[in-house]
Amino acid sequence: MNAQDLIRAVTEAEPAELPALVGMLAQAQALAFARLATCQSGPDQRAETALSPEAVAGRLDLAPSKVYHLLRTGHLRGAKLGKYWRVTPADLTAYLRQRTR
Repeated sequence: MNAQDLIRAVTEAEPAELPALVGMLAQAQALAFARLATCQSGPDQRAETALSPEAVAGRLDLAPSKVYHLLRTGHLRGAKLGKYWRVTPADLTAYLRQRTR
């Protein structure tokens, strides 16, 4: 399905079909964010493993609640996949570099 097909499906859907369509779109969005969070854009295209806030907390010796706060306020970049946050190692490195300036 391409973007035009998706737009057509939304505009032509019956009102009763819209909640199910919105649910499918949210699921597709979560899957797309999951792929983005586990992929590295670079010449070698190797996948990097996204970290949970608890894993980040362990690496930084912080409480997980502090990591969630950093994510919610945008101080630490991450992707929210449904109700779960993920942080790429590159985003964690960028955060640490910013903090050491």
